[in-house]
Amino acid sequence: MTRSSLARLALAFGITMWSAQPIGCQQLRALEVGFQSHPPESIGGAPPSALSLNVKSAGWAVYGSVVAGAVGLFVDGENCKQHHGGESSLLGPCTLYASGGFAAGWFGGTTVGAAAGAARVAQKRGCPRRTAIARAFLGAALGAAPGVSIAVSRPGNYLRSRSLVVLGTPVLAGVGAAAAVIGCHAP
Repeated sequence: MTRSSLARLALAFGITMWSAQPIGCQQLRALEVGFQSHPPESIGGAPPSALSLNVKSAGWAVYGSVVAGAVGLFVDGENCKQHHGGESSLLGPCTLYASGGFAAGWFGGTTVGAAAGAARVAQKRGCPRRTAIARAFLGAALGAAPGVSIAVSRPGNYLRSRSLVVLGTPVLAGVGAAAAVIGCHAP
């Protein structure tokens, strides 16, 4: 594949992922229109709980890390194919080749996903939008810091405990983002 086809594929994937949730929400609203007997404002008057904040933030962090990690894994595989030529086999040198692209996708997706999930719930709890985003992003970055520091040091083989920290980085980032916005309320 050439760089232009990779760019087109990444752009198409990004547009699809960006529009998938709003399209699904519109379809769900269309289905609910005939079934609601009271206005939507009266549903769920209480702000989301702290548990909901943690779960949403960690869930979005896991989702972001998996999606961005998969894109990074694809980019790393394409780069490997450029270096190793057209060696085509089922278990060749480029099968599930992970390098910098996967790491950037994993940790970047973790941070952005955790911040997005926590900021959404914080806004529902009454936190101003800009404050929620800034706090959530800072908390997610601090939560992802242990995993990033392990990956940056790049030892040959990770110890099991270090691997668990890297794999658990989405949860750590989600908890960090949730903790950063938990005290944010409307002014």
